[in-house]
Amino acid sequence: MVFIDESELRYREASEVDRLTAAGQHVDDLPITPARSRRPESVPRLKIPVESTAAASFGCLGGIVRLLLFAAVIWYVGRWLLAIPEVKRLADAWMAGSYSDDQVTAAINAVRTQVLQLLGVSPSTP
Repeated sequence: MVFIDESELRYREASEVDRLTAAGQHVDDLPITPARSRRPESVPRLKIPVESTAAASFGCLGGIVRLLLFAAVIWYVGRWLLAIPEVKRLADAWMAGSYSDDQVTAAINAVRTQVLQLLGVSPSTP
């Protein structure tokens, strides 16, 4: 697609008239249409079907339900972790701004022990 400036379009029309008169054709026989009256061809648009309000609300409801399920899992895991005394001490020390590597290691070992107990594995075996 070539874009032509309006001033260049006038020049092209004038040069076309000069070329036609030089070829021996009569300019009066040609239809002259001004540049502004020409319409660009319409571009076919892709029509996307619009969902109904009920279908859109069910989609939104599904997203909210998934968000609530995710929040419930995070809440449950957080409460479970804070029920472990070593993790609770680490969280309190972290809130106070004075925690140590020993507290972190103790909390990690306590969580590992709890998870292994949930899976039915004896904590003494690695």
